[in-house]
Amino acid sequence: MKNVAMGTLLLATSSLVGCVVLDPGSISATVELQNAGPGALGACTPNDAIRINAIPRGSLGTPQSDLFNCDATTVTTALLDGGDYDIWLDYVHDNFTPSDVFDDLVVGTTGTLAATIDGDLALAATIVLDHGFFVADFNITDGGAPQTCAQVVDENGISLIATLSGTTAGEETLVDCEDGAIFSDPLPLGPYVVSMAILNSQDLSLGTSAPINASIDNGNEYEDLGTVEIPLD
Repeated sequence: MKNVAMGTLLLATSSLVGCVVLDPGSISATVELQNAGPGALGACTPNDAIRINAIPRGSLGTPQSDLFNCDATTVTTALLDGGDYDIWLDYVHDNFTPSDVFDDLVVGTTGTLAATIDGDLALAATIVLDHGFFVADFNITDGGAPQTCAQVVDENGISLIATLSGTTAGEETLVDCEDGAIFSDPLPLGPYVVSMAILNSQDLSLGTSAPINASIDNGNEYEDLGTVEIPLD
């Protein structure tokens, strides 16, 4: 049998092509996680998962996506109809909404493999984790005195902007002020300048923290910025 490699997915077994009727089948994958950084991968947490995605080739619809334990080394999907598919795997953070497979935050992904399902399909997948996160608590102050969210007139959330060094386009994450903490969207590895702000209903800053120099060095790393003071203007 001839192996077909594409990106970081390897087709280990394939069915005969040219059949008029293609049998349904499952996708099984052996999975290896690799770090895009120089050290150790960030820990697999209960909110992380490996996701297999498959969509009929040429479809503009929603892929079938199955989630598995983030430390699994072999995963198998539910049955799919026979046919031609585009298939890829992701390492995702669940974004605290386990019922919604499609809002998960992608920390690393494979290339896409074009394959035909005619019976069960076996893949070998390497997922390179090349994103991580900033996490922080925050305190709002006015002239040095602590303030609650309810005390801030026209308050409408907290913004974290992370700007990769050497660039000018920052990546923004928004949370409710009442959360008391922020967990950024996935960010590419590298050094950053981070700032946090409390926003009004027009998404304008009511107060901004001092800039913070920090870096995400390894895949799936959770870089803790500690407690950040956001002084009101």
